[in-house]
Amino acid sequence: MDISRSMGLNYIVKANPVKNINAKYLCKICTKVLYNPIQTGCGERFCESCVKFTSSGKILCPVENVECISFYDKFADKEIQTLEFKCPFNENCNWSGKLIKLKEEHLNSCDYRTYICEKCGEEVLQKNLNEHGLNYCSHSFFTCQYCDEKVSVKDKKAHLCLKLPLTCSLDCGTTFLYEDIITHLNQCNILQNVCVYRLIGCKLPLTNSVEEHYKSDVISHNHLLMVFVQEMSVKQITLKNEVSKLSKENLELRQQLESVKKYDQEINDLKKTVQIQVDESASIFQALSLQVNDLKEANFMQTPVDEHNKKLNFIERSQEKLNESYNDLHLSQQILENTSYDGHLLWKISSYKQRSIAAMSGTIPALHSAPCYTSRFGYKYCLRLYLNGDGAGKGSYISLFFVLMKSDYDSLHKWPFQNKVTFRLRAKNSEYDIVESFTPDKNSSSFIKPVREMNIAAGVPLFAKKSDINENFILDDAIFIESKVHL
Repeated sequence: MDISRSMGLNYIVKANPVKNINAKYLCKICTKVLYNPIQTGCGERFCESCVKFTSSGKILCPVENVECISFYDKFADKEIQTLEFKCPFNENCNWSGKLIKLKEEHLNSCDYRTYICEKCGEEVLQKNLNEHGLNYCSHSFFTCQYCDEKVSVKDKKAHLCLKLPLTCSLDCGTTFLYEDIITHLNQCNILQNVCVYRLIGCKLPLTNSVEEHYKSDVISHNHLLMVFVQEMSVKQITLKNEVSKLSKENLELRQQLESVKKYDQEINDLKKTVQIQVDESASIFQALSLQVNDLKEANFMQTPVDEHNKKLNFIERSQEKLNESYNDLHLSQQILENTSYDGHLLWKISSYKQRSIAAMSGTIPALHSAPCYTSRFGYKYCLRLYLNGDGAGKGSYISLFFVLMKSDYDSLHKWPFQNKVTFRLRAKNSEYDIVESFTPDKNSSSFIKPVREMNIAAGVPLFAKKSDINENFILDDAIFIESKVHL
């Protein structure tokens, strides 16, 4: 059950109740647990954000479809806060308790709450956050204190530092760098009087001289050498496989880089072509405008008025067609410039205040991003944004949705679409970014192979509270929304 609004949260939280919830605590419009419950004169209860208020301050009752007086049901709100729920992360966590305790205490302290790592995008349990950053994040690095090399934390154990200081294991007291180990072995005084096979495991005592020891323990030493050679052979094969794997990955990356360069060139060529067509259309449009003005100023007495009107109508129709072509070309150029081919979109919504007013008045309730692709011939999709909210978020939230679109390459893709999607509302300071993620429901019709131009939208109706969108998010009367499809 979605309890996000009941807890006043701007991201989705689902939890199972300990006992079945009485219907009187559920909104009859959104069917979710009541949030800021409003009770009408006829006894019905609704979420404050789900009802419409008239100019007289009353509400239009969705059940009776008449104006009703209403009041904030504080008693019902208190009862709702005492409803008991299991932890939203109850697959691993056994906590259960009152809704208000879940909101104020447990939700933010639960060890099994998942976070999205800001660096690598992986989901990480709260209890593992520090360990992830120190040892497992593929985008976190540390500088080796000995060689000053920048190393990924994932490769910390595998990092072979040539400047690492070592102390001789034969107890000669000498300290040297790892890169000088062979030189030291050739010079070590103790090694002259110690079995050299000690380095690979010889533990036999020296009862006589080193030479006598070598002669008497040949079989034991040969066995140690065979074991050592076998171990080295296995390590060599492993290293060869790793090198082969890395070479293959390097080749694939080079091929992808070449493809990206090729696509960039194609896009630049298309931009140039479109710009040439736009310039030509503008020139023709300007020439036709001059002809129309000349004809209007001409002496109409020289030819019949009907003939002049026919010519003017023909020229004006031609001008309208050229104007449409010019607008289409300009739109095509804009779409081309804003399309991405790697599943990563940064969408600028300019004139934010004006668009918000248009959304609240219902003139333009929804905005769509340019079509995007997860790869050059991958899944096609766009984002749909409701600045005045949609569904459960209408009036109080910004709602953001992911929409799969029909493309020429859908037959080559795996269906239903199952890639995780992350939304981010960018702030001046990235610490305050609003981030939401969801994993597609394979049973939802939103993620099947599109049969129409667009599938049904799916996403986050309670993406961000409108009241929270302040100067930290609005930059030069624009907001920036980022989306990422995890491939």
